[in-house]
Amino acid sequence: MVTLFDPRSGSKGKGSSTIYAAVSLLGRDNLFRSTDAGGTWQAVPGQPTQYRPTHMVMASDGTLQPLLRIVARPQPDDRWRHLEVRPASGAWSDITPVKPDPAQNQMFGYAAVAVDSHNPRVAIASTLGA
Repeated sequence: MVTLFDPRSGSKGKGSSTIYAAVSLLGRDNLFRSTDAGGTWQAVPGQPTQYRPTHMVMASDGTLQPLLRIVARPQPDDRWRHLEVRPASGAWSDITPVKPDPAQNQMFGYAAVAVDSHNPRVAIASTLGA
C-alpha cells in the first residue's frame, strides 16, 4: 500500500484532511481518496483498473502523479506505465516517457517518480532493469 497526504489540505498544527491510498487490486479500483482525514474513503473516479500503483507523488499544482504498472507474468516489467490524474477533474493521462517494447527486447520498467518543486509539469522517472 502506498499513501500520500495532500499538504494543501492541512495547516500549521492541523494535519492534512485529504489522503490518497493506493493498493494492489488488479481489475478493481485501487486508488482511493479521503477528504475527512481517513474517516471515509472513495475510489478516485475514472482510474484504469488494469494497473497496480507502486509509487505516487503530488505536484505543486495538485496533480497527483502515481507511477502505475500492469502486472503481467512472467515479465511484468515490460508493461509499466507512468500515469497522472488530475483529482479535481478525474482526467487521467498516460505520460510514459518511453514505453518498453518486448518485441525489441526492451523490457524495463519505471521504479520511482519525482516532480520538480518549481515546475509541476516536469517529472523525473527512474528506470528499473534498463
